Amino acid sequence: MDPRDDSRLTGGGVPEVVLSEFRVEALIGRGSHGNVYVGRAIESDELVAVKVSHSRDLERQLRFEREAKLLARIVHPNVVSVIDWGLLDDGRAVLVMEFVDGDPLDQWWSEHSETACWQTAVQIIEGVLDALSALHAANVIHRDVKPANILVLRGREPSIKLIDLGVGREEHQRDLNSITASEQVLGTIAYMAPEQLLLEPIDARVDIYGAGCVLFELLFGRSPFLGSRIQQALARCSSAGPTSIPPPVVEQTLPSELATTVLSMLRRDRAERPPSAAACAALLRAALERSIAP
Repeated sequence: MDPRDDSRLTGGGVPEVVLSEFRVEALIGRGSHGNVYVGRAIESDELVAVKVSHSRDLERQLRFEREAKLLARIVHPNVVSVIDWGLLDDGRAVLVMEFVDGDPLDQWWSEHSETACWQTAVQIIEGVLDALSALHAANVIHRDVKPANILVLRGREPSIKLIDLGVGREEHQRDLNSITASEQVLGTIAYMAPEQLLLEPIDARVDIYGAGCVLFELLFGRSPFLGSRIQQALARCSSAGPTSIPPPVVEQTLPSELATTVLSMLRRDRAERPPSAAACAALLRAALERSIAP
């Protein structure tokens, strides 16, 4: 979102200055848990992103605090960094992050899909997997890898930033629902691993599954499973995973090793997926490098 686009003013009862240090300028995004504004650090005039929760309840406050603390542990060029967090005077939680000048992947891809090649899709997911590797090294699982949480940077395409750890958690946290209602499914159904949907114990490989869903969509223009969201959820839980790939969106030949890797990321049995985000990125990188070798 271009910070110079002031067509959507703040509104929503958000004060002009938050946390005494940041001036809020314009609304740039709406989410299920909060709105995102562009702002500036008063002292340095640096652009920032300000995320403000919709409500004042304790669960939302804890969710924002958790996201802030998880992000504060990650220092990586493909992961958005946190600057500050706290509460507004009315009790709503606020999170201040670096401003990312880019567009959500789904929007960016819709504008480039007719000319983009499979190599572009692989480069994007490589960046996502590199970001996930940094999270996993800090024992953090994202749990909501999807196009809306992947920003493609302007001017440095296809560089990306992974955002939104609102439903993320520490991998070894015992109480999976400690900040949510009991038996609540967290994530976005179209990109969730079967073990997430079934409320089974999870590990970092749920993020590999989510990245696989995104890559499949970029390459083939649809979800790995057909039907309604409920039908897709049932299919991914009851089958071993997709066994073949459809024709790519753009007429091109996909390397067999790329197809094999994509399908492996979407296996029902997580033991059959790549063992780590780093290993998965290496497989994709190898396919890409061989495609451009003389």
